[in-house]
Amino acid sequence: MGDIPTAVKLTSYSGEAADLNREQLQSYIRLIEGGVLSVQTGPVFEFEDLGEAHELMDANQAGGKIVVRGT
Repeated sequence: MGDIPTAVKLTSYSGEAADLNREQLQSYIRLIEGGVLSVQTGPVFEFEDLGEAHELMDANQAGGKIVVRGT
C-alpha cells in the first residue's frame, strides 16, 4: 500500500454476498439516497477490455471508481 501515490484510491472486494447482510446493505443505500454518503462512479469495463481500463486509469481520466467485470 505504500507504493500507491497520494490522492489515488484503490478499492477491491473479495468477499461473498452473504458477508453483507440485508440490514447492512440497506443502511448504505439509505446513506447514499440521503446524500450522506457519496459514491463517485467511473466507467465499467468487461475483463477483455482490461487494457483500455488500465489506459484510462494511467491517464487519470476515470472520474471515479473503475469497475472491471470478470467473465
